[in-house]
Amino acid sequence: MNPPAAELGSIPVLVGLIAITVVFAVVHQGFLSAYNVEALVIQAAPIIVMAMGLVFVLLLGETDLSAGTTGGLCSAITAVLILRQGASWWLALIVGLLAGLIIGFGMGWLRARVGIPSFVITLATFLTFQGVTLILIGGQGSVILPGNSPLIKLENSFVPLWLGWTLLVLLVIGYAAIKVNDALGRRRAGSPTRPSR
Repeated sequence: MNPPAAELGSIPVLVGLIAITVVFAVVHQGFLSAYNVEALVIQAAPIIVMAMGLVFVLLLGETDLSAGTTGGLCSAITAVLILRQGASWWLALIVGLLAGLIIGFGMGWLRARVGIPSFVITLATFLTFQGVTLILIGGQGSVILPGNSPLIKLENSFVPLWLGWTLLVLLVIGYAAIKVNDALGRRRAGSPTRPSR
């Protein structure tokens, strides 16, 4: 019996990231400056958060085309409640989060219970949510929160350095603990330490 083929895992992604970084660093000398790296992290943060949620969808072999428009719709709901309805920022934020929760459960129910393919559901909601967002925003095309809004201040504030390092250490320790526990469980069960596919 032939041994299982080695899986590359995340190696191609890391190689691609390194290659892109090298190319841009050569093309523009300021690419690796502290200011630019900080700006890239801040700009990528919302996309990273949504991508983390999409990982679970992809692991199940499903597709979600409407994650971006769903986030945009919930953001529009929050902004419209604050600016046009006079709601407090925390109430509008809760309503926006609840809207996202209801939308997610609704699409999950249609997939799990009704059996509609996720591609069809999310494509339909992608188009629908774009229209609903445009209706909410109106002819202006955007909703701009005032600079003194608590949400703007929250967005522009930074996590203290000590808290960032603490979270990183806790993340590494938690990941290591999960891996060690998994290896010990496999050893107690008599199965190989590294799972084979």
